[in-house]
Amino acid sequence: MTDRWEQYLYEQHSAEQLAAWALSLRYFRFCRAVGGHAGDGDQLRVALAVDSRDDLETVLAALGIPLTILPADEPRPVTGQSYTGDEYARFRDAIGRFPDVAQPSHVRLAGEKAFAWVGTDRLTVSISDEKDIWSVSDAAVEVARRVEPMIDPIAHHVIDPPGKDRHCVCPTYYPEFWAS
Repeated sequence: MTDRWEQYLYEQHSAEQLAAWALSLRYFRFCRAVGGHAGDGDQLRVALAVDSRDDLETVLAALGIPLTILPADEPRPVTGQSYTGDEYARFRDAIGRFPDVAQPSHVRLAGEKAFAWVGTDRLTVSISDEKDIWSVSDAAVEVARRVEPMIDPIAHHVIDPPGKDRHCVCPTYYPEFWAS
């Protein structure tokens, strides 16, 4: 790690705090924002493998997220056509691999706010601070701790790390946090 990277990684939270969070969570990982023009924020993130429609249904059911089937005549945006923000917001996002299923998006897990999105091979669940969606706090870590028991029955679906770079604080990139 470079000094510049360490300054960025520990800008909001000390190494001791990140290590304490890391050791207190089994599945969720603290992921530092890419930053700059990426428009992202820090998150706690877990990725769950979804290799088939059955996997999708199993993972969503374990998390208590409803599988929302989109009707065949569901309005879809037309490429090349412009829409106002309000018009575009009315379209529901479909899952790329399963175009008849709506993206979960903003959900409640264990009674708390989270964001769930199905990509090519995984469902990613993200949790951030409720008051400041760009950051992670002790309160967000508590939410993740309450959600983790829901993952226990599907733990074999966990993809660790949820991101493939040093932005994810996990044993792969920060083994020193798990060394003791």
